[in-house]
Amino acid sequence: MGFATPAFFVYLAGLMLGYFLIPKRYRWMALLAGSYVYILLNGWHTALFLLLASAIAFGAALAIEREQRRYAERLQKNRSQWPPEEKKAQKRKAQKRKRAWLAAALTLIVGMLAALKYANFGIRNVNAALAWLHAPPISQVNWLLPLGISFYTLQISGYVIDVYRGKYAAERRFLRFLLFCSWFPQLLQGPISRFDALASQLFEGHDFCWRRAKSGALRMLWGYFKKLVIADRLALVVVPLFAGGGMADFNGAYTWLAVILCSFQIYADFSGGMDIALGISEIFGVTLAENFRRPLLAGSVAEFWQRWHITLGSWMRDYLFYPLALSRGFNRLGKRLRKRFGPYVAKVAPACLASLMVFLCVGVWHGAEWKYFVYGCYHAVFVSSATLLEPFYERVRARLHIRAQSAWFQCFRVLRTFGIVAVGRLLSRADTLSAASNMLRRGLGACQMRVIWDGGLLAFGLDGANWIALGLAVALWMAVDMLNERGLAVRERLEKQALPVRWAAYILGVLVVLVFGVYGAGINTANFIYGQF
Repeated sequence: MGFATPAFFVYLAGLMLGYFLIPKRYRWMALLAGSYVYILLNGWHTALFLLLASAIAFGAALAIEREQRRYAERLQKNRSQWPPEEKKAQKRKAQKRKRAWLAAALTLIVGMLAALKYANFGIRNVNAALAWLHAPPISQVNWLLPLGISFYTLQISGYVIDVYRGKYAAERRFLRFLLFCSWFPQLLQGPISRFDALASQLFEGHDFCWRRAKSGALRMLWGYFKKLVIADRLALVVVPLFAGGGMADFNGAYTWLAVILCSFQIYADFSGGMDIALGISEIFGVTLAENFRRPLLAGSVAEFWQRWHITLGSWMRDYLFYPLALSRGFNRLGKRLRKRFGPYVAKVAPACLASLMVFLCVGVWHGAEWKYFVYGCYHAVFVSSATLLEPFYERVRARLHIRAQSAWFQCFRVLRTFGIVAVGRLLSRADTLSAASNMLRRGLGACQMRVIWDGGLLAFGLDGANWIALGLAVALWMAVDMLNERGLAVRERLEKQALPVRWAAYILGVLVVLVFGVYGAGINTANFIYGQF
């Protein structure tokens, strides 16, 4: 049951009615029950694995906290008797036991993700090696992949790590912790929330607020506009373009059409889903973390990742990048590089290496195929090289008398970044690496651009009227993004307009989605691209 189905609106209306009518202290229970109803409607196996991962994290966090409390009690009792060496020894023992609980929890939680999502990928690669040795292959497994497992695995793992670090106390009520893990708007494709930012909002009973409900519904409407009017219409072109990308006679001109349209499609689809999730939560008085900040206006690949899928980037930064970059091994590497290459390389190279490892994880997180591994490497190269070569770029700009803050140079940076990111979509969107290679090779070869204008645009399921509707919708979307980038909050400004203006805009928005949204045979409006991750 996706967010864009009639059944979902019936479900949401029922949950809202139940939530706001029961006593305030029980409202978190309504959210928990409603979330698990949604999960069960999407598959019992999702509920089972989510429940198991939640139970592991809940128990491990309590065990970690118990070890810390026991150490503090022993220290308090024996402070005057223990010499400094004994205090350090006892602290090391307590830390070792806490690490053991943390390692066990992460192994089990991440292990479930690895087994369910990556088992067949490993088997396929083993079978390739066995075929080379003329040995019999291993049978692949037929396991169901739970909904949202890549997202809730990171969210639950982050909670255990935070408790281990002493950021906050472990939750002692299991059902409340279940609600944090299973809040349904974020389950399908994020955002990846932190316990200290989300849990208290879920546990607190919120009264109905007309202004908040209206604001949330307006954000949902904007999300449906991006999803149904733009993303699903673009899918009618993008899907056949990439399906034919591996063919020997693929026209190179279509490569550039594919990467540009795919970039807009995935952004409209993913950010539209985020708008719907955040809008739903807002109606219930819950503020989820923003996951996008106009990434198509980024001036570098590094800035793109600061604006795109923000909660994934912040998770990787806090739980992977910093632990790697500040580790003893990386510190020793920096000292060795300082002796040989100087202070700048010693400072930057370890961070670049840590960034490379993070982007490899980001790539693998997206899917169990080699193309995602290469996708991670692709972005890692641009992010790391930009950091490492920044002094060189500064010298080049100085010699060419380029002012970094000039409007034309900023425009150039945005277009350059869009081109790099768009080409990277070949790696993640093409069916295979060989198909991506074929599309890129032909795109860099002789492109018959005339084929696009001589009827090529009409060969993929969209007629002229649909292309015009798509162009106008994208223009409106980009205009809103640019206004928001300039600090002109469009949604807030609309809510301050006169009553007739507001309601005219609301009604027009609903009519646009209903009339121009893509529906019909072969169109599954419940699917979101990032839902498969």
